[in-house]
Amino acid sequence: MEIQVKYIHSQKEFKIYILGFVLALLFLGCEAEHPGPIGNDTTPPGQVSDVKIIPTPGGANLVYTLPNSGNLSYVEAVVNTPEGPILKFNASSHKDTISVVGLATTEPQEVLLYSVSENDVRSEPVSVMVNPKTPPYKAIFESMTMSEGLGGVEINFKNESNSEVAFYIGRVIEAEFVEGKPFYFDKVKNKERNRYLFWGYPAEEQKFGVFIRDRWNHYSDTLFATLTPILEILVDKSKFKAVKLQNDSEYFTTWNQKPTNLWDGIWSHDYDEPYSGNGTNWSHGEFKENAIAKMPAAVTIDLGQEVTISRIVVNHYWQYSGDAPRKSEIYGLVGYAENTISSSLGAWHNWTLLAEIEQTKPSTTGGSAEDDKTNWENGDVVLLSPPSDPVRYVRVKAVESWNGKQNWDAAELTVYGAPVK
Repeated sequence: MEIQVKYIHSQKEFKIYILGFVLALLFLGCEAEHPGPIGNDTTPPGQVSDVKIIPTPGGANLVYTLPNSGNLSYVEAVVNTPEGPILKFNASSHKDTISVVGLATTEPQEVLLYSVSENDVRSEPVSVMVNPKTPPYKAIFESMTMSEGLGGVEINFKNESNSEVAFYIGRVIEAEFVEGKPFYFDKVKNKERNRYLFWGYPAEEQKFGVFIRDRWNHYSDTLFATLTPILEILVDKSKFKAVKLQNDSEYFTTWNQKPTNLWDGIWSHDYDEPYSGNGTNWSHGEFKENAIAKMPAAVTIDLGQEVTISRIVVNHYWQYSGDAPRKSEIYGLVGYAENTISSSLGAWHNWTLLAEIEQTKPSTTGGSAEDDKTNWENGDVVLLSPPSDPVRYVRVKAVESWNGKQNWDAAELTVYGAPVK
């Protein structure tokens, strides 16, 4: 196995026009709204003083003494970054601390502190130098390793600051770096998860590269490794069938809502045309909670054979709304592989929790609308490492749908692993 680190410039160039726009929105988001001018007072407030600097990863906390000025509205920190963008951070007149974040390096960086009046009149700036600790995207990259995984490349990393970043994978094909789909680390969804499998690659030797982008569009170097993905098999969906057990939801029988739509191989690969054309053709598997009995939606699937499961993918029908599953659980009936199954085995104590799945919307936690699109098109992927014990029957249980209920409505469920001979 060969591993090397190299910086790639071309991977950024084609994104610049999009990222520049996103950056502008992010920077505007750093500025709080303040009331308009009050009267004609042009007296600037006094300056902050006794500034203490507490370095943080990619920034610093600035603690200061507020001026004794009755017209003080807020304090503003301005950073003219070497990369070009100007970062601005505000704190109200009731606070004595400003947090500066999003700096790209550990190099000393000047920060200008302005006191701003209710009439938007600024004081002369107070200049301080901050020495940021290693930015999160660089610290994560330095901890990252690549290894051969089931059907692809597994990355392991440390994210001690719990920062939201995107991991990009690519392959070197005829001397060109060709990117695949990214993985977005969400600080809520992935808090305890510091690994990810980029899957869908043939079991043959290939040169892969992984790099990181943070929410300020800073890019890490690229870690390269020559790896051979481990063979992983798509479990044959033609053998799937729905079985109705105790505690399962009532099934819809209409053509576009029935359970078999979950494994018909049809789901949308296009966020902009999700239901027709390149979409789902309006078919999905829909399961409702029993609100009176306080029972969540649940569906049991007979895989038609015993398999050890290594990966499960859920592709969505609704877009972060309605009955789309926000949180759900996957269970397996370990130790039972008969062709028929009694309804009484639907009691939950018979089932083993295999995985928990949560869909998050990147734009609500610092990402962009484009990130929302990519995340939805990828589907929710959960890895089982090590793979599950042999199971024939799997079960999906709703924990929460996007409308706050416990319904479960999706376009496709795909299982990967290895059949038990």
